[in-house]
Amino acid sequence: PAAKTGSIAVKFNRDIRQLLSDNCYHCHGPDAKHREADLRLDVRDAAIEARAIVPGKISESELVRRITSTDPDVMMPPPESQKKLSAEQKKLLTDWIAQGAEYEAHWSFTPLKRPALPLGKNNAKTAIDVFIRAELAEQNLKQSPPAAKHEQLRRLSLDLIGLPPTPEEVAAFVADESPEAYSKEVERLLASPHFGERWATWWFDVARFTDTVGYHGDQNARNFPYRDYVIDSFNKNKPFDLFTREQLAGDLLPNPTPEQLTATGFNRLNMVTREGGAQPKEYLAKYNADRVKTVATTWLGATLGCAECHNHKFDPFTQKDFYALAAFFGDVQQWGVYSDYGYTPNPDLKGFNNDFPFPPEIEVESPALKKRNEKLTNQLMEKRVAPAAQSKSQVEQWSKEIRKWLGNHPTGWQILVPEDAQPLEKEKLASVGSGEGFFRPVYTKKEAVANDQKKKADAKGKSTNQASLTFLLDLPSVSMVRLELGKTSDQKLDRRGTVKLSFSQLDAKGKSKPIKLQLALSEHVKPNFSSGAEIFDIQGGWTVPAESPDDVLKSVWVFERPVAWKPGDKLVVSIDGEVSPIRLAATPFGSLHPLQDIPAALLDTLVSTDPPGRDMISAVLQAWYLSRTDLDAADQAATQQLIREIASYKNGKAWTLVTKSLPKPLPVRVFPRGNWQDESQPELQPETLHFLPGLKAEAGKRYTRLDLANWICSPENPLTARTIANRLWKEFFGHGISRAVDDLGAQGDAPSHPELLDWLAVEFRENGWDVKQLIKTIVMSDTYRQSSKARPELRNLDPNNRLLAFQNPRRLDAEFVRDNVLAIAGILNLD
Repeated sequence: PAAKTGSIAVKFNRDIRQLLSDNCYHCHGPDAKHREADLRLDVRDAAIEARAIVPGKISESELVRRITSTDPDVMMPPPESQKKLSAEQKKLLTDWIAQGAEYEAHWSFTPLKRPALPLGKNNAKTAIDVFIRAELAEQNLKQSPPAAKHEQLRRLSLDLIGLPPTPEEVAAFVADESPEAYSKEVERLLASPHFGERWATWWFDVARFTDTVGYHGDQNARNFPYRDYVIDSFNKNKPFDLFTREQLAGDLLPNPTPEQLTATGFNRLNMVTREGGAQPKEYLAKYNADRVKTVATTWLGATLGCAECHNHKFDPFTQKDFYALAAFFGDVQQWGVYSDYGYTPNPDLKGFNNDFPFPPEIEVESPALKKRNEKLTNQLMEKRVAPAAQSKSQVEQWSKEIRKWLGNHPTGWQILVPEDAQPLEKEKLASVGSGEGFFRPVYTKKEAVANDQKKKADAKGKSTNQASLTFLLDLPSVSMVRLELGKTSDQKLDRRGTVKLSFSQLDAKGKSKPIKLQLALSEHVKPNFSSGAEIFDIQGGWTVPAESPDDVLKSVWVFERPVAWKPGDKLVVSIDGEVSPIRLAATPFGSLHPLQDIPAALLDTLVSTDPPGRDMISAVLQAWYLSRTDLDAADQAATQQLIREIASYKNGKAWTLVTKSLPKPLPVRVFPRGNWQDESQPELQPETLHFLPGLKAEAGKRYTRLDLANWICSPENPLTARTIANRLWKEFFGHGISRAVDDLGAQGDAPSHPELLDWLAVEFRENGWDVKQLIKTIVMSDTYRQSSKARPELRNLDPNNRLLAFQNPRRLDAEFVRDNVLAIAGILNLD
């Protein structure tokens, strides 16, 4: 609450700063380009020199004359500003000047020191209660009594793990009369695996975490392991300074672990675009600006985004500050537009392919996926131990076929010869063994002539090869086909762009029917289809990488359903693209092939798993095979659904976006008015905020993201500890000690208990950035545990309960509403 005027001293930070910021700084503040009358009111000496303020002399102070005038040509703020001072605000300014017009450094920018505890502890058990009760005593108030025990436990459980206590937990706590009963519950909940899940949601909000890219098509982004990392970090109580370094610069740490590389996904959580026509340089500027704004808001409690286009109008942030911070991220490997195959101003950054739609990415183990995968696999094995419908010999035969397929042996495949092949070619192809002689030219002379004519007729000069090869089949049913593209002795495989491929069945009457397939095995070839689809039409084509390590591209395709072939039926393979040699083979297995109908996700896991893991995969495949012949339709469906879930967990592995440092950082410079096309300003070196102690530009030295992360959590920077302590306080009381948790600047809110905030910040920093310890300090206080019943006598004195004479009643955050409903109903899956 603001100080009462007259008898109580008016304080600049508490009573005057925000008043001047809201009404005066736009025209008389830090931004020189928008300053009117060459007058600054944010600097005491400048205000005194202009005689806007004459300390102790109201009648001589131009500011007093202006704010009390009713003349539209004289009064301040001017009528056109749509701002108007209240009588109380005018009196505050007048009393402040009468008392000497003392300025104070902005509270959040001052060095962080542990304040002394107020005198008169009022039987307080914790430092928090000492500060809170001291403020209440000034207003002749006392705290409310403790909430009922069951209310305390419900509040504590919701705040620490996001879930309500069970009836048994409530009953045990209420019955426990020991002095340690409450502290035992605190320790139990802090140790819960659900603690990390609840507190990760807080971090995801500030880190702008999402699993899609945001712009245009809003494609999926692979960053699930980053979610695991954050949850695990909170559960393990990772020191917050290490948590900071790993996310901003884990890739720059010595010998970074997969976990530390996963953490760098923080830098990749910005929105990105694949929209055709977007300007790459514009979006590179957007991405870097997003990182600066996020870092400033998350760690510094600063609205630095205002300085992207001009100097901040209310705080001492300059445009140079903004872009000097952006320079720390100039080394982040990124593309401006991800559909343009790697456009970048930096020649060290190469193109990419559809394996990694938003590079760079790495594959890592996901503890959450691995745990779920193991649990479901055990359930599956228990379910399929001794199926009545299958004999031991049948299972053993099936296992042999699986091992044969896993070994990728050419035996067991029937080589298909094109119908129009010459006799010598047929003889040669029919005798092919493993290793040599796989290929023949795809195109006949007739087709080559047709292609030449098409090329000449193509006004754009695009090169196109099209061919349809027809194969006679003597197999009663086909489950898989194996396609290999390679080279002949005189012709190299052209791997540019996309190869379009389709299969169809042609009967004896000339009627054609398309065949749908799913990809089972791929080497250097990836299908161009929506991620996660189990069945797809291959007519969409392949992307053939330009950097394939050899000249053989192999793929195995499983038919969506076994295709029955009648005598005279033909398999037609149509190819459109810059390729010429081919070999095609089909499986001799019957219609109930063991790989038939297996989800594509499971097949991907199968072929990408290292040998030590293949026993488990084979067991899952075996269960799938047996489930297809199960006599119980309901059991068959349940088993197949279980296997689909196992397949989706990819054997506990997942791809994730990471940060990779460029050998040569991209240049960063101030963009006047935020115009990314204006490159007139000199290149900047990475620097921290100019008005705070820390890293400054040095000749011949370039600071890195790791230097930035170290500075963020250094004693020289007073903002981080205050910002995080204030954010944590909000989680337990509904608002921060400074209510604007994202803005600790002049436009923010002065803290209701500034000494308490500083005490918490110092406690946090000096205890090794221990998050759980700070949380425990807060929840062990009487202030946190008191009743939330409103007190009518405080309605006018403290309508927003800033003094915390009672606990603030709070609603559940959106993320926890559903979990609580399911938990209360007894149907929440805690795995």
